[in-house]
Order: sequence, then C-alpha cells, then structure tokens
Amino acid sequence: MDEDAFFPVQELASFSFGTKGEMKNFVKRLPEMSGLEMLLLLNPLPRTTGKK
Repeated sequence: MDEDAFFPVQELASFSFGTKGEMKNFVKRLPEMSGLEMLLLLNPLPRTTGKK
C-alpha cells in the first residue's frame, strides 16, 4: 500500500451530508478551508429557535 495515498472515507464519517452533491462540494472545498472553519464544522453551534 502506498504510504502517500489518502482515502478520506473514515474521516468523512465525522460529517453529515444531506445529499451526495453536498459531500462532493465539501470535498472539493476542503483544501481551501481554514482550521477555524474545520473546527466549526466538527463542533457546530447549537441552533436556537428564538423562543424563550
């Protein structure tokens, strides 16, 4: 097995995608993402409903 080869299958399991297209767009954009963007994707902020 080539040590330089990278298969992101296991790492992609950390994310959830609604469609295959969303996953493809994510992988395409991945090299351009900053560390902060990646951190926010791995630890999303809770959604608020605006109700109190």
